[in-house]
Amino acid sequence: LGGGILNAGTLTVSQSRFSGNRAGNGGALANQPLATATVSSTLMNQNSTSAVGGGAIINFGRLTLFNVVLDSNTAPIDGGGLVF
Repeated sequence: LGGGILNAGTLTVSQSRFSGNRAGNGGALANQPLATATVSSTLMNQNSTSAVGGGAIINFGRLTLFNVVLDSNTAPIDGGGLVF
């Protein structure tokens, strides 16, 4: 989970780029149950998964996105960009 970041607590990401990350699920970011992630002004592109989904993000917790671009992310089954 989480080729770029696996969050199990509280995470804030701003003005960043996640590109080319790979994981079983959540190519760029995996947000675990009970975790909180806030992502703003960030580009997530060309991330991928090899299992179920969330090419860019797989979320099991609380997630806030503001001014985030999900572009050209891939997954074999669910959500090339985002899975909730």
